[in-house]
Amino acid sequence: MAKTSKKKRDFSLVIFFVIFGLVGIVLLIGGFVYLSSSLRFRSIAVEITGTIADIQASRNSDGDVTHTTYVNYSYGGQNFEHVHLGYYSSSMYVGKEIPLLVDPGQPGHVKSTAGDNVLFVILLGMGLVFTLVGVIPTTHMLVGSAKGKKLMQSGKRLQAVVENIDFNYSVTYNGRHPYVIFCTYQDPYRDVTYRFKKNVMRNPGYAPGDSIDVYVDPDDYSKYVVDADTPANPKVIDYT
Repeated sequence: MAKTSKKKRDFSLVIFFVIFGLVGIVLLIGGFVYLSSSLRFRSIAVEITGTIADIQASRNSDGDVTHTTYVNYSYGGQNFEHVHLGYYSSSMYVGKEIPLLVDPGQPGHVKSTAGDNVLFVILLGMGLVFTLVGVIPTTHMLVGSAKGKKLMQSGKRLQAVVENIDFNYSVTYNGRHPYVIFCTYQDPYRDVTYRFKKNVMRNPGYAPGDSIDVYVDPDDYSKYVVDADTPANPKVIDYT
């Protein structure tokens, strides 16, 4: 039952991080699609100078303030007024002259020369962050799980003793810190004490002094897995 429950939790964590990775990939693709579209636009656009006509501030339900910029400019003998720009920076103010890119085929369509670069950088940055947050933990968990299964099948079993259980505050999964089990094994033949640790998302149910199995590579004890899934105090049915 404990192992089945752990498999479900591990699967849920993998799905959680896979979703992060997929969102990151979508953002990266969106960023490069936007860059491609921007480059096509720049290849036909004409650079002109416009004037900021208005900057409107609004507050959303979360209390965040957003700004909408409107510009005036002239192109092909026509005057265009109060055209939505789609870009804002804190350096902007009403009356400021800024460079614009205008589509000769649709003079009412303009972009900021700086706006395209900023949006691409934002999409690329967010995409990289989401992708790394999704890919690295997923890869680590899958590789760690495969190595752990191999050690539990062919490794050497040590009967260690739980030394301490704490929270791992350096790691956060879905707003929660995992538990970390610290345990030790005293080698009676070499008079050496080995220390191991294991992160688990649920309360492990162990207490200091409890026995816990650790599987190690006989040739390299730094390669190990702590079997925190076996109950510390299994149910005993006594027919004696």
